[in-house]
Amino acid sequence: MRYVLALCLSLSIFADSPVASYSRFCASCGVGGIDTVVSESGQYIVHGTDRSLYAPIPRENGPQFTEMEPQLVAVTAERLKRAFLEDLRVTDTFRDKVHVMVLTRARPEQAIGLISAVHSDGFKYQLSLPAYLESSRMIKALVQTILQEFANRGGHRNAELPSWLIEGMDRQLRSSVIPAPVMNRKPLTFERLGFDRLGATRPFFQTNTPLTIQDLSFKNPGRLSGLEREQYESSAHLLVYELLRLRGGPALMSHFIQSLPGALNWQTAFYNTYRQYFRTPLDFEKWWMLNCVEIKSRQARASWSTPVSLERLESLLRTATELRLSTNSIPQKREATLQELLTAVDFCVQKQILGQKLQQIFFLSVNLSPEVGPLAAAYEQAIDGYLQRRALNDYQPGLKSDPEQRLQALVKSTVRTFDELDQAREDLRAGRTPNLAQPPKRSGRQVLISHGNSRN
Repeated sequence: MRYVLALCLSLSIFADSPVASYSRFCASCGVGGIDTVVSESGQYIVHGTDRSLYAPIPRENGPQFTEMEPQLVAVTAERLKRAFLEDLRVTDTFRDKVHVMVLTRARPEQAIGLISAVHSDGFKYQLSLPAYLESSRMIKALVQTILQEFANRGGHRNAELPSWLIEGMDRQLRSSVIPAPVMNRKPLTFERLGFDRLGATRPFFQTNTPLTIQDLSFKNPGRLSGLEREQYESSAHLLVYELLRLRGGPALMSHFIQSLPGALNWQTAFYNTYRQYFRTPLDFEKWWMLNCVEIKSRQARASWSTPVSLERLESLLRTATELRLSTNSIPQKREATLQELLTAVDFCVQKQILGQKLQQIFFLSVNLSPEVGPLAAAYEQAIDGYLQRRALNDYQPGLKSDPEQRLQALVKSTVRTFDELDQAREDLRAGRTPNLAQPPKRSGRQVLISHGNSRN
């Protein structure tokens, strides 16, 4: 799969951040005398002051703390919720509000508190944050709050969220929204769209193995540290990501989360929701194992731009060699084209060089742009066809035509094909659409087997 590498950055500062209102008093909870910021949708009400009793001292190689300025918290909460709703493809129909208390007397290492109280008319949520906090801890607390509120919509008791859902959704949404440190009281958040959502998770599995469903279900991530915690978070992210990629995945995930309050445990809600894919826990484990194998073998593939792709392809097609321009001339070093190789180089050397080029085109095609990919495939087909027909030229005694005549016809035909492909390459460079026939699909394994031992 190719992943779009475009990075769309949206900056939000105090003057134009999505904050609905600011006051020094909250009528809904009676808190007064401190800054109160209401987010754009009105769901998040953040209370805090501009002074903390425990401002951390920055240390080299130490954790980076961000000031929980009310505007930053409100902006980040709104954008995380928007990313969550977009991933689940649902609209925002919240009913209950979330009050966020920024505690000036709390130290950065203090635990974050989330209280969800059930009332006759709905739920009331209160999230308590230290005034200085690591950005990753703030995001995780907000994500858990978003999940809790979304799960409880329409329910009459608190949903019990599985740890893997919180950790996985945390990384999933963190790949879209990043809060930056607050400087000069200007909150700043970044939104990143259209890129590999597993960009931060995928490298971990190049040297490590994902956890099993059993481990994800029963391990407590709060008691893990170091490599074990990274393994849990990465595995949970992969699980959430793959569940969302299923056919109808966003709708299934939405139904699963909102069915949690009415189920005895998350497993019951999960298998009732995903029964079309997983009839038994064994089916779930098999599906998960296949995804684990795939993630370890899959590489994030980034396609080059068309100009860069053309440059790389052209460089590959040329060969540094010594050629005689005439019979009695001294060999000169130059970059020979494919046409010159066919007309001026012995077939034993051609076979070696062209066999190598087939392998190089095969591996190069992974990163070529969609416009250049078909052109590279056409070159590959032309080279492969020439090598196969040239190898059979001397083993057709039943034909009446002379072998030398057949050879000359083959060389002329292949040179003409290369001329046409070179013209198509020039058309692409000039911005014109080349007229290329669709080459037949052939696996790269066949190419490597046919010509991988061309040195012999």
